[in-house]
Amino acid sequence: AVHSGPLVLIAGQVGVTAEGEVLSDPEEQMRLAFRKVVDLVEEAGLTASDIAEVRTFHVDMDAHEATFFKVKSEFFPAPPYPAFTGLIEVKKLGMAGLLLEVAATAHQPAGPRPLEIGYWKIRGLGAPLRMMLAYSGIPHVDKQYTDDWFGANKERILAMNPLANLPYVVDGNECVCQSNSAYVHVADKAGLYRGVRDLELMMEVFDLRNAHVDLVYPFADATRSQAEFDKKAVQLCEKTLATYYAKFAAVLAASGGKYLCGDDLAAADFHLWEMIDQHELLAKRLDLSSPLVGFPRLGTYYGDFRAEPKLAAYFESPDYSLPVNSSEAGAYFA
Repeated sequence: AVHSGPLVLIAGQVGVTAEGEVLSDPEEQMRLAFRKVVDLVEEAGLTASDIAEVRTFHVDMDAHEATFFKVKSEFFPAPPYPAFTGLIEVKKLGMAGLLLEVAATAHQPAGPRPLEIGYWKIRGLGAPLRMMLAYSGIPHVDKQYTDDWFGANKERILAMNPLANLPYVVDGNECVCQSNSAYVHVADKAGLYRGVRDLELMMEVFDLRNAHVDLVYPFADATRSQAEFDKKAVQLCEKTLATYYAKFAAVLAASGGKYLCGDDLAAADFHLWEMIDQHELLAKRLDLSSPLVGFPRLGTYYGDFRAEPKLAAYFESPDYSLPVNSSEAGAYFA
């Protein structure tokens, strides 16, 4: 890599191993070329999201176009996308068997780096983070993964935190993993964390989340078939949720305000609202009455949160329209 002011220039990289072997599998060869580019960018203290331009040179492009776009999307799964000057056909590259060369230019952003969050391309446990960031207006990059745990960022995240998991938050040189830890980190930066009480409530919401996951995914010791899901889903909506909702209704009554910790939103509110909304969608899918019937205070809470002006853009965004759960993981309710 060559530094030129705020720019980092990456010369063309190819799918040749450290031993000098040209990888024969086209997909693996292309993946290695992109991996080398990203590694060089990260060695310069930047990330893949700082790559401003990518230039690609191809041999026999027609035969490998679909493979190229598949691999490219692994390394750039979500905005901001770099400018691509690609699909440049050449007769040959430096060694026999090479199909692709990738060059790039990265840009060092001015000022503090934006937060980076990562999660599957579903709402799931990522929605509370996305909502907190939308509400607070904190600049961030949202990595949404589809078919590979961490995608091309796996090695970088594991190097930063051996406890790597989704969701994660990268804040400068720090990587925070595990859901509630990530929520606390973002909430604290956003002025939304209300201390131990807030954390206690987040843990209680997670109990509700676990009951939801046991229902909607085909786990061997929980919900093993569609028929079992159909039966248990009705039971959850009509009976089980009432136990959780009664607790949160009591907390709201005791808080004396609009939300769980008073009149101001807390970290736990973002996850509780998400879980209420997911179960409203589930009940509607099953043609059942709202689980909020019988809990008017919780119903008001649900409406107040939805009407927050600072969340209007989120609710109009593609993030809110993402699947609730992962159909690729076999969810009965996605």
